[in-house]
Amino acid sequence: MKIGVVTFHRAINLGGVLQAFALQYFLKERGFQSEIIDYRCPVLEKQYYSRQLDWKKLKKIASAIVRNGVLKRNTSKFDDFRIDHLPISDTVYYPSNIGAANDKYDVFVTGSDQVWSWDCAGFDKAYFLDFVTKPNTKLAYAASFGGASVPKEFEHDYQKLLMDFDDITVREAVGTEIVGSVAARSASIVLDPTLLIQQSIWRKELVDSSSIERPYLLVYMIAECKELLTLAKKVAKKKNLEIVYVSDRIYKPSGVTSKRNVGPKEFVTLVSGSEAVVTNSYHGICFSLIFRKELFVGFLRQNIKVNARLLYVIKKYRLEERLIDSEVFSVDSKIDFDFIEGSLIDERRKSVEWANKWLASSNSSGTS
Repeated sequence: MKIGVVTFHRAINLGGVLQAFALQYFLKERGFQSEIIDYRCPVLEKQYYSRQLDWKKLKKIASAIVRNGVLKRNTSKFDDFRIDHLPISDTVYYPSNIGAANDKYDVFVTGSDQVWSWDCAGFDKAYFLDFVTKPNTKLAYAASFGGASVPKEFEHDYQKLLMDFDDITVREAVGTEIVGSVAARSASIVLDPTLLIQQSIWRKELVDSSSIERPYLLVYMIAECKELLTLAKKVAKKKNLEIVYVSDRIYKPSGVTSKRNVGPKEFVTLVSGSEAVVTNSYHGICFSLIFRKELFVGFLRQNIKVNARLLYVIKKYRLEERLIDSEVFSVDSKIDFDFIEGSLIDERRKSVEWANKWLASSNSSGTS
């Protein structure tokens, strides 16, 4: 039996690439033959790799300058990481030939990340495995819709696509609600792949301990937030820490050390070596929990629909007092890392049970 995974492996996005690595590591450690299907989504390819300068790109550049955005992301460290750490299919697939993958794989898995967002990848139905034919198996692992609902105009499409899965697991509680309301079927909640991997494994596989600098607080924001940066400076001053800010934005804030063009390995190393983390990123939270870091979280001020995923993980791991938007926020509150680790152990067990049920059973059913 061979497993093919469809995910956002080519996104120039730290969390997206690291969750792809983690899922493959998880499957490999359990003896499954799995690889990432090298699917090239037209929308994502244009977003991350297009060199064509058109009117939309000019508007984006102007907006970046005004809003202190990112003009261009360096892809080289992500390319190197994929080559060194991700098992990817030799065949490159596009919408025109993705159906041919049915001859190579027996089980198809979509996930994790926001593969079911209606806008992230242009609602590309390949991430719903619409190309898969019977008797091949269609599974979703920790798929995310990226928000708390889907637009009314897409509900019929979602219903049709979701009904055709052999089994669905999602990353957040709102995912179960969407699947239930749109497709009238159940979905289980499982861990994001990054949380499946224990701290010791992350350290062994990706952390470069020789690069650890003097004590610092790490700031990682997917959208710039003045309140979070102000908080970071307050905490850093109190704890006598340098501030290291992972950012490719045009203008550098004062009083911090900016780290540009940070790749996946560097990011994991930076989190592991920090004393504290300030973030509004879902995977920023995940890696802070993995490495048991003092964590401070803020909601996104724009694109607020994705705050649902932040709120879920905050409530699940009892981090409300570390959410600056919360009425109970306290810089001096304590994070119960023993509770978090106990919860992670239990959730990892459930994910192993899911893999054994669906992947081992597919293997014994006669597929090859």
